[in-house]
Amino acid sequence: MYRYIPAQNRKKIRSCNRADNTLGAIILHKATPPIYNKKVDIQPDNTPGSRLKKTRLKKRITIKELAEMSGMSAEQLSNIECGKSGISISNLRRLAKILNVSVAYLGCFEDMPEDTPDQQLKKARYYHGLTIKETAEKIGVDYTTIRRWENDHSKPLEKYNELVEKFVAILRK
Repeated sequence: MYRYIPAQNRKKIRSCNRADNTLGAIILHKATPPIYNKKVDIQPDNTPGSRLKKTRLKKRITIKELAEMSGMSAEQLSNIECGKSGISISNLRRLAKILNVSVAYLGCFEDMPEDTPDQQLKKARYYHGLTIKETAEKIGVDYTTIRRWENDHSKPLEKYNELVEKFVAILRK
């Protein structure tokens, strides 16, 4: 879509949006609005925000609709998608359930290291979509014990090894 601007009514216009014709007038090209159902390519795909946006658009859900379904504000979701703010594991779990994707995919946890037992425990906790407190309740220890295990300040006692192995088994699937 183009619009003609006579020479006497011209204002200084950015050169990237104009084309001078032989009469000395400027013709502006108006950008057409994006079409909602065009294929959307969001780069990069290695942040929770970009994966959230990609999944939301693939399922044709607006931010406002997702906000209503999740109980989060549209502004908060927008900030997460733009990378302006992070997301808690509980909100990530809620969004993953609504969008029918795994918490591990939405949180980009597949690239986390798992070389040592403490790294494996932390990665498994994120794969399960659990907070430290929820993990402690599931394994049957207190909150600070999980923190010490994840920070490699101590190792699980023998009586917890089997429970921890079952918990970490999600990484082998």
